[in-house]
Amino acid sequence: MWADTQRSRFGPARSGTGGLRTVRRVEGDRVTVDVVVHEGGAATAWARRGRPGDRLAVTHQNSWFTRPDGVGWQVLLVDTTGLPAAARIAEEAPAGMRTIVVAEVPSTADEQELAGAEVTWVHNRQVVHGGSRLERLARELVLPEGPGYVYVAGEAAATRAVRTYLRRELRLPAESYGVIGYWRRDAVAWAERVARSDVDLGELWRRSEAEAADGQEALDLYEERLGGVGLL
Repeated sequence: MWADTQRSRFGPARSGTGGLRTVRRVEGDRVTVDVVVHEGGAATAWARRGRPGDRLAVTHQNSWFTRPDGVGWQVLLVDTTGLPAAARIAEEAPAGMRTIVVAEVPSTADEQELAGAEVTWVHNRQVVHGGSRLERLARELVLPEGPGYVYVAGEAAATRAVRTYLRRELRLPAESYGVIGYWRRDAVAWAERVARSDVDLGELWRRSEAEAADGQEALDLYEERLGGVGLL
């Protein structure tokens, strides 16, 4: 099991300004954590000032990667923020499983070794500003035959568009894909809108989850309600 960014208590992944952090590898009592540094994040500030000897505590862990048993392949479509997770998924894939990675990164300097995976690097300097091409890349993918799993992680608006494509156009079963919005290009403005509103995000999610047949339908309802109150 691997742990990625913290799950929001409201259900969907939190798309905030904290700085993205992913457990990359656990070896005995040594934990390697990758942090994607960007302006305005608490984790970013910690990563910049951290020094050997600083004490850390694990307060929460979970995994958004829920690949079902019995699949023969996995496709990992990520931007830079999802790259550490993709690397660990590829590294820990069961023997014989085909792993295809499409990673959108600013430049060749951001490329990494992804053991055991078929990797396509897409260079896009605008991805760090939210100018993601993930939806286009998803539409260009040719999924392998047979049962498999698609995992998508990146900027919230881009991943939302990919999820709509997988769900509404390809009509993939809900258990055959997972789509995570790791960050928002408008995170500061969005947080300010939330702070000014009187919307109970937790209640919106609980209602959506209670009315839905599965997690993907719950996300549909939740996002519809967020859009209705100007918080999507």
